[in-house]
Amino acid sequence: MRLVTDMRQCPGCKIILPIKENIPYEGNLARYGVTSPECLALFNELLLKEYEYNRPILARFDAYGVQHPPYKEIQEKLKVSSRYIAASKQSVAIHLIALYLMLEKKLPLSDIPIIMNRILSSGIALENEVLITPKQLGDLNIAAVTKACNKEEHIQLAWLWNQSAWNAWQIYHDKVAQWYEKYGK
Repeated sequence: MRLVTDMRQCPGCKIILPIKENIPYEGNLARYGVTSPECLALFNELLLKEYEYNRPILARFDAYGVQHPPYKEIQEKLKVSSRYIAASKQSVAIHLIALYLMLEKKLPLSDIPIIMNRILSSGIALENEVLITPKQLGDLNIAAVTKACNKEEHIQLAWLWNQSAWNAWQIYHDKVAQWYEKYGK
C-alpha cells in the first residue's frame, strides 16, 4: 500500500502530484507517453469544470498540449510507437498555432477549430522541423487553474495559463506565425 506522501512527477509538464492508487502508470498514459496518469486525471477534472461553466475547452487543451511536448527518450523507454512520437511533435506545433491565434491574432475561440481543421487537412509537414522543448514550460500549469474558486477566477486563470504556456515557447513565435501563414490561410 502506498503512503499518501508518495508522489509522481509528470514527464511532460513536470508537475508533482500524489500517486493515485487506482491509476497504474503503465498502460494508462496518453498515447504520446508524456503525461502522468495523475496529470491526465487533473486535466479531465478541468474539462468537467469547463462543461459545468459552459465554456469552450479549446483554450485549456492547447496550453496543456504545449506543456506536454515530445520527449523521445521517455517515449522510447515506454515503447511508444514511432508514429506517435512523430505525431507528438506535430501536436505541439498545432497547439502552438492555436495559442497564437487566440493570444496574438485575438480570434474568437469559436473560429479556431475551423482553422485548425483546415491546417490539419492541408497536410502540414513538420518532419524536418526541430522543436527543442524549453527548459521552463511556463510559470503556470494545470494545477493553477484547478484551484479556481468560481467561474470568473477559472476563466482568468485559464487565460493566464494560456499566456504562460505560449510565452514559454517564445523562441518559436515567428516560426508559428509562418506555419499559420503557410497552412492556415
